[in-house]
Amino acid sequence: MQGNEEQFAQSKNNVANPALRYVLEAEKAFRQGDEKEAERLGHLAISSARGLQKYLIVRALERQQKNPNRHSFF
Repeated sequence: MQGNEEQFAQSKNNVANPALRYVLEAEKAFRQGDEKEAERLGHLAISSARGLQKYLIVRALERQQKNPNRHSFF
């Protein structure tokens, strides 16, 4: 949904889980070049998640941080 803010907002509203909403917002901020905001939203996503979902978000972030050709926040 790159370049289509209206479709992104509509799709984000369909996501009930707050942690996944933060994940989407972090991705959006990262792709717009705002790494500080992406980092803040990423930490909110991690703190909002629980159990296996939290583990997967943390591992995805760790994997992307080690990637020299990073194109995604998570």
